[in-house]
Amino acid sequence: MTEPVTVLNTWIIVVTYNHQKYLTTLFGSLARLTHRNHHILVIDNQSTDGTREFLQTQSLPVKVIYQPENTGFCAANNLGMARAFAAGADVCVLLNPDTEVTPDFLDRLEASYCHQIQKGVNVGLLQPVILHQQQRDLLNTAGNAIHYLGFGWCKDNGCPRPAETQDREIISVSGACLYIPKAYYQQIGGFNPVFFAYSEDQDLSWRGLLQGYRHFCCSSAVIYHDYHFSKSTAKWYHVEKNRLMAVWQNYDRKTLLLLIPALLGIELLILMYSVMGGFFTEKLNGYGFLIRHRSHIRTVRRQVQRQRTVPDTAFWSQFSSELVFSEIRNPVITWVVNPVLKGYFALVRRLL
Repeated sequence: MTEPVTVLNTWIIVVTYNHQKYLTTLFGSLARLTHRNHHILVIDNQSTDGTREFLQTQSLPVKVIYQPENTGFCAANNLGMARAFAAGADVCVLLNPDTEVTPDFLDRLEASYCHQIQKGVNVGLLQPVILHQQQRDLLNTAGNAIHYLGFGWCKDNGCPRPAETQDREIISVSGACLYIPKAYYQQIGGFNPVFFAYSEDQDLSWRGLLQGYRHFCCSSAVIYHDYHFSKSTAKWYHVEKNRLMAVWQNYDRKTLLLLIPALLGIELLILMYSVMGGFFTEKLNGYGFLIRHRSHIRTVRRQVQRQRTVPDTAFWSQFSSELVFSEIRNPVITWVVNPVLKGYFALVRRLL
């Protein structure tokens, strides 16, 4: 008789903050999941748009934690993961509320994870192929990019879905749907809570790379994302302070020293751009945040550098040398900034 296939105890964690308009679609798709051993945990960050009332009348079996305040995407997901793994979860899947899942996406992610483990791969994080909800033949992301100066973005956003059938190794997963096994959580931890929101997925991925983990996009697992690029000043504040924290915390000393000229140059350009873009105050506030939290940042850096097992050169070639945001088209970036950044990237690669 064939032994029954073990189905991993999987917890789906959804953090909500005034996302009520998306939840009917999300919960409708979750109700059709074919995975035989999953649980749903919602962390509500004190929504005021009717989310609480929606959750209280939801017929789908859902565990809910109501937060007394908006603690941010990072801290809320950390709370959810801590609860789930303490309750016996083998895997957590962090899922955005503005998504719609396909019935077998969990089964396919699990099969991909188990396949990599059986091959002896030190597999870390996984994600499905994430398509645009309104244009379902177009990619939102099949793995995010990390620029060597800390910028991150949805790679190939807006491109046709690739026809590949093999799982793709990627440098960073997307926080819109992030598959994190218990072993990775125990070794690497969760999100850095002071990030609050934005760039937390690339930081979590980056910290895993430093310990020899490999991340993958499962080509057969699919979800849809109601994605809209935001240029809000609040987003610029978080993205910029988090980018600098990730760079400072994750690079070793030699790499940081080599990158100082490029980092200073890009900071000057961003400051000038912030004046034109209307987020100069937020950029300055970001510097203030870094100064106030310098003790925490130093502590995290010491921990990351103490635990790392591979050098920056092990994955340097996987970083992007150019800024290729699909949402921002600027001839200065294309014809001036990118050639300089690409040349500097090659120089550092020779010196590392």
